[in-house]
Amino acid sequence: MRTNTAIRLGSGAVGLLAIVALVGPLVSPYDPTAQALETRLQGPAL
Repeated sequence: MRTNTAIRLGSGAVGLLAIVALVGPLVSPYDPTAQALETRLQGPAL
């Protein structure tokens, strides 16, 4: 495994994606399905 560069790069990419998936909820703690229906028809704020 130490001699094959493709395996090392692939393992690194999978490891990086796993770290991003675990840290994602900490970076963005907001509910992705929440909706503010009472403010949907308002114009842009100044």
